[in-house]
Amino acid sequence: MGSMDIKVTEEAADIFYTHPLAPAHPETGRQGSLSGISYIVGFDGVENHVANQLILELNDWQNRDGFVYKHKWGKDMLVMWDNCSVAHKAIEGYEDYRRELHRVTLY
Repeated sequence: MGSMDIKVTEEAADIFYTHPLAPAHPETGRQGSLSGISYIVGFDGVENHVANQLILELNDWQNRDGFVYKHKWGKDMLVMWDNCSVAHKAIEGYEDYRRELHRVTLY
């Protein structure tokens, strides 16, 4: 299997939203961090070169061994997580398996 083929339309490429960097979890109220080097493009009121450096530092911080769970995939395995509480990224380990994602919202 090859890598994921993510296509961004012209309309989507021009859409930006502002979000708090440390939003509260909707159930627990605990603050987390909005992260994702692919999704954060800057900070309001911060020059691009400074924002880019901060984004890289945040990415390095959240990818420390103490924060990372690495999953070993097996046949018919199901993995679930709270998308408000974890950052996730599929990088490897599911070769030769069908990777199917379903988003479920529970209230």
